[in-house]
Amino acid sequence: MSSEASTSSNTTAANVSSSMQQQTRADEKDDAGRQCMATLNRLGLEPGDQVTFNKEYATRGIIRNGDTLVKLSTNIFDLQTTACDVFQYHIEFEKVCENGPYAGKSFPFVDPSRRSYDYTTVKNRQWHGKLLTAFINKYPNVFGNDPDHFCYDCATTLYSLVELVPLETPMFLTKDETAAAIHIPVKITLTVKKPENNVFNVRDLMKNKSLDLSEQPLHILRFLELATSRHASLHPEHYAMFDAKKTYFMKPQEHGFDIVDLKRGKYLAAGASKTVACIEGSKNKGVPALVIDSKKTPFFHSMNLLQMLCASANVGPEETVNGDQLLDLVSLVNHLEVLPIYGNRKTTSILLSGLTQSDANRTFIEYNDAKISIAQYFFQRYGIALNYPHWPLATGAKKVEGCKPYFPLELLVVAEFQRIGNANITSVDIANIVRACAVAPATKDHEILNCYESFSFAIDPFMKKAGISVVKEPLKVPARVLKAPQIRYANGTLCPESNGKWRLPKQAKYEICATLKRWLGIFLIVPNERMAFEEFVAFVQRFYEECGIRGLQIDEPYDLRQVVCDAENIEAAFRFARDEGCEYILFGHSDRDTKFHSFIKSMERKYEVITQCVKTKTVYNIMEQSPVSLENIVAKANVKLGGLNHSVVLADFPF
Repeated sequence: MSSEASTSSNTTAANVSSSMQQQTRADEKDDAGRQCMATLNRLGLEPGDQVTFNKEYATRGIIRNGDTLVKLSTNIFDLQTTACDVFQYHIEFEKVCENGPYAGKSFPFVDPSRRSYDYTTVKNRQWHGKLLTAFINKYPNVFGNDPDHFCYDCATTLYSLVELVPLETPMFLTKDETAAAIHIPVKITLTVKKPENNVFNVRDLMKNKSLDLSEQPLHILRFLELATSRHASLHPEHYAMFDAKKTYFMKPQEHGFDIVDLKRGKYLAAGASKTVACIEGSKNKGVPALVIDSKKTPFFHSMNLLQMLCASANVGPEETVNGDQLLDLVSLVNHLEVLPIYGNRKTTSILLSGLTQSDANRTFIEYNDAKISIAQYFFQRYGIALNYPHWPLATGAKKVEGCKPYFPLELLVVAEFQRIGNANITSVDIANIVRACAVAPATKDHEILNCYESFSFAIDPFMKKAGISVVKEPLKVPARVLKAPQIRYANGTLCPESNGKWRLPKQAKYEICATLKRWLGIFLIVPNERMAFEEFVAFVQRFYEECGIRGLQIDEPYDLRQVVCDAENIEAAFRFARDEGCEYILFGHSDRDTKFHSFIKSMERKYEVITQCVKTKTVYNIMEQSPVSLENIVAKANVKLGGLNHSVVLADFPF
């Protein structure tokens, strides 16, 4: 009795305390309101009726002479919803060990603490989706008979249009059932948990009173993200997904896109990005919308690893790579996932961490109480005679029995679905990517509509049951095209052409021309550079002549010299320039060197000598193909030296 009385007393005290806190907050709010009213009374003011500001004045601006009114098509699509209750559940898949030291113990099917890379991320999502489908089919007493009542994030969250009962039912898949679903013979259990406050209505999003569109119910936005991606997640043969916001097309031609080959084992994959956001609707209320865009991302080709590395280093498999090439290849394979083409684990991915310094003939391991080379090991263990044992070996990131494993490159295949990091994107890749992504507005609009169609919103049965639909026509808003300004040079003005471009007249003089009395031209010597010093000298002469045409007061170069591309010789060149009173150095810098540009810029700050680096490939293009690039180099030099290339003239502008 005393225990019950104590519990009752504690509950009563808690209720009284909570009530007092609520009353205090209400009093504070009323007090603040009274203070505001008192201040208004002192000023002779009173609250007026609430009105919505006419934003046309803020968004349209003032129409000026030469402006054009247009209807602007966006990539925003209206997301329509109806009142529908959604139940949220937390699910966990666990694998049960039936043999060995951990027999009878359960572990997460996917370890949430372990970082997964692209291939593994996609496969884990696909496995989770197939496992849930198998459980839904096996346990209709829990899930019912309609799988289209469910939307799954392929991880730990399940959304349902019906309430699930009974959740206490033990659920498992036998080894054979799991093997039939995902080709992995292991027993899997499923636990479904009901979190607190697991029910929400989709229309609750419209009840939010905040005018701040960023302060919206995130759990509803996340549900809408998943619901609108459901069709793609159920068809892994057509789409690769890392999350609910991005999809990549496995067959891009079916969606109106081409595969852009970047060479050297890389290609530009086409896909679609999709985000649910709140936009301002009528009466300042936030309404949901889909922002859809085309997406192009560089991926690795799924191909033999040795072939990819040969293509990257521009060598044949019979050749060997030097130290610099090896460093580049190590960066390429770091965190790369591959699949072996030998043994009985051809579907198990291997995460790589790098390459060995030695080859398969000079790397040794213990096998059957003997020390043998990797080449001998693969012949004895698998009967495989390596064709290219002179190549370095790939090293696995995960140790086996305390030692890092080694793999011949020719026996590995690059796994699919792997994006390329910035460290492995070359300047040539960037140029090709920019060229593929810089499309005309009409083409971009067509790509966006193709991406809209790829999500198949209209045919997804879950979206139909939930009352969710996406308007096919994108949002159109009124806008104005501003009249382009004029560009003024020292000897005249220039209006843009009909395509919006300003082309520099041949005799145009810069508005303010720099003066340069003493300067150097330095050609950096890099191994295997194909450009000769004489070609660089000819380029410097062209540079000098173009400076004169544009009005720069520039003397001929004080000296033209070759310098070995290393820290010691580069700094010596800067000391010489400073001691001789040189103000500017024009460097001819090889494309083969990627290390010393930042060092040159640090020396520029140290010795206070202005520098400009021109890649040898650019020099070649100027001399042989595109003299227009020389105009850009001279324009940059004039600004570096304190000049002003042009000024902008804005006619009929309100200031």
